Amino acid sequence: CHNGVKAVACEHCWVKGVSGQHFVFSMVGLGNNSRNVTVEDCHSYMPVSLIQGSRRYAFNANSKTSLGLFKDCTAEYDRHQFVTTQLSTGPLVFTNCSATHCLGETGPHCFWAAGVLYDCIKMDSNKISVQDSDYVGTGASHGWQGANHVLWNCEAPQIVCQSPWTAPGQHPTGKNYCIGCIGTKKLSTTKHYETRE
Repeated sequence: CHNGVKAVACEHCWVKGVSGQHFVFSMVGLGNNSRNVTVEDCHSYMPVSLIQGSRRYAFNANSKTSLGLFKDCTAEYDRHQFVTTQLSTGPLVFTNCSATHCLGETGPHCFWAAGVLYDCIKMDSNKISVQDSDYVGTGASHGWQGANHVLWNCEAPQIVCQSPWTAPGQHPTGKNYCIGCIGTKKLSTTKHYETRE
């Protein structure tokens, strides 16, 4: 099975107290114009799939999702645990969530997600990342992951928090903040913006 719960074009609803295992893509996903959705106390265990693209995004929000809350959720052995993809419009909140045996990073994944708060996220491995992904991805550039994000009191082995660069004489297009976090500061993996960390 690909998804445990997928909320598409939903509003004013919730998913609470759901646990699942052996899903290919996600435990709970919000997508395609969903808004005012709360996901609380949900848990993703032992996904089964190849460890590659478009698989193992435990809790995710994509495509014009706004006003979403993910609270008290856990994930294990996922590639992207608490993630936004494909132009998430925000605001979105991931709070008091944790992940173990992380096979990839948590954070916005691609295509300029906007307005996300990561509050008290704990990961035992890998990293939390908000950066320019440059030309990462199969067949297309992922580009800037997100703008106007806040990492607040998060904990991970590595943390990357990069704001979108600004051309000389232009106003910033967005800012990302990392406040009260515990982890090793890691420079962006893209060579174009290393001096703008």
